[in-house]
Amino acid sequence: MHILVGTDGSPAAVAAAQRALELFPSVETVTLLSAVEDPPEAIQGLESGFAGGIVSAEVVQAGFDRAQEDARVALEATTAALKIVARVPIIRERAEMGDPGPLLCSVGAQLGVDAIVVGSRGLGAFKRVLLGSVSSYVVHHAARPVLVIPGDAEATGDH
Repeated sequence: MHILVGTDGSPAAVAAAQRALELFPSVETVTLLSAVEDPPEAIQGLESGFAGGIVSAEVVQAGFDRAQEDARVALEATTAALKIVARVPIIRERAEMGDPGPLLCSVGAQLGVDAIVVGSRGLGAFKRVLLGSVSSYVVHHAARPVLVIPGDAEATGDH
């Protein structure tokens, strides 16, 4: 069995990945995916509709480098946590540019995974409308089975 797990390295995402291994004991391959979104510096100044941003290319590159590093750290943290919970023969790490929801759907289809696993932070309806929901997007658009692991108050620190 091959599963795709979305992670941002947060306690809730790591806990969801660990729980997925408990629910799928026959997993042979886990592909961890961390979405690298455009840093704010990349679009700063473009809100007016005029061409060209107001930040230098160096500042934009530093933003992209930071986003890549954040994804790398998220993947490493999730991999380390999975190795504590269960023995998985193969753990693959992927950091890719894009919005998390569409990226999980496309990578899941590309890899032909048996399931896509995402965590849910449990946002209220109003915040979900404003911020969007990766788990909601994946549930409605993925061509693969999707498992949504609800956020845990203990794992996220919410009480």
